[in-house]
Amino acid sequence: MKDGSFYEGEFRDGEMTGKGYKYDKTRETEYTGDFLEGHYQGKGVLRCRNKYVYEGDFDNNMKHGYGELNEFKMNQNFKGQWYLNKRHGQGSQKYSDGSVYTGDWIRDKRQGHGDLEYSNGNVYDGQWRNDLMNGHGFYKSVDGYSYEGIFENGLPVKFATQLVFDFPEEKKFEIYEGFSSQFKIGVKSLNEENEIFKEENRTIQLTFGFKADITDTNKYENEIGTEFGFSYVPIQLFVFNESAKFKFDSYLVEENENLNDTFIDVKNGGQTNQTDNKSETKVAVQSEDIVSLSSKTFEQIAKNQNGEALFNNIYVDNVQLPKKIEEIIETKKMTRKSSSNLPKVPSVGNKLSPDLTKFHINENSMNCVLIAEDLSNPPIFGKRLKSTYLDCILYVKQNEARKSSSRNSISIETKT
Repeated sequence: MKDGSFYEGEFRDGEMTGKGYKYDKTRETEYTGDFLEGHYQGKGVLRCRNKYVYEGDFDNNMKHGYGELNEFKMNQNFKGQWYLNKRHGQGSQKYSDGSVYTGDWIRDKRQGHGDLEYSNGNVYDGQWRNDLMNGHGFYKSVDGYSYEGIFENGLPVKFATQLVFDFPEEKKFEIYEGFSSQFKIGVKSLNEENEIFKEENRTIQLTFGFKADITDTNKYENEIGTEFGFSYVPIQLFVFNESAKFKFDSYLVEENENLNDTFIDVKNGGQTNQTDNKSETKVAVQSEDIVSLSSKTFEQIAKNQNGEALFNNIYVDNVQLPKKIEEIIETKKMTRKSSSNLPKVPSVGNKLSPDLTKFHINENSMNCVLIAEDLSNPPIFGKRLKSTYLDCILYVKQNEARKSSSRNSISIETKT
């Protein structure tokens, strides 16, 4: 041929018909297979140098029927049905990132029912339209997250956008220091219409700390800024390990005819129980040979179920105030004691130290904050939910109670 192309094979009535081989210099392709009147027709193998190899059915020079396409340059592979050079019908496509789609195709688009296995192990099994997840489907990630429902344009319909604490916004959540004052709190996944989005195993992180005004110029050790317009100093959270095995002894703490018999039932999650005997108060304490009743960290992690993450058996104990704050409180106490015998005069304005104003701390309670964040990695459908916070009041033990608690508290060292 004039352009340098050539053909070797069978002819009929002067036309390339039957078995043959053709090299097309213009397209840099080689074809080996069936011909009909000069066209690829039937079974054959088409190679394009350094780009692809297609082996399968042809109709009038086009991929049509069943065949396999290996694209070297893009590192992709398709095996399935074709219609006029387009993937059409049932087929399996392996993408360059390792993901594999197996299912229905219409004119080169994923459409109908199909299963997509992501390269990271996530899976989607459901309906597709115009190359996107559309219709009913089930999605599950390798870290356990799952959702079953209706998808539209690649995302669940009314998909979750924010985290919200399961507690009235107009109230402050009250927390009392000590093992016996365990609390629980829920964090819900809500959509833009404030409806709970029923999903499974999204990773939610809970942190707790002294709440501070971020505009204050005084910075404290470990102070952390937030997206909410304030900063906080973390307070350690503890969670009681209900599955831990341990022994404990009960001993007489004090006798008081005016009090019911009270003890901390460690097996019951540290809840306070009472008996009818009003002669004494008992406390269940750990034996010296026991390790690990609790785990301690500045964050707690939970997986949501049916759209809500539950944090159970959480408590704070032996809260450590920033040293500067402790010094100011002690100075305040000393000043009050020294001036107790002086005539009282009306106070003018806010005489609190800027540091105390910043943290809203007094001797018995302080303003704190719980913060919930979506820690899913990788982010679910490429997005993380908007974080949230809950204002709290932490009631702390008095100094004597704190010292006693420190002496007699149950060990919280983690097992190794």
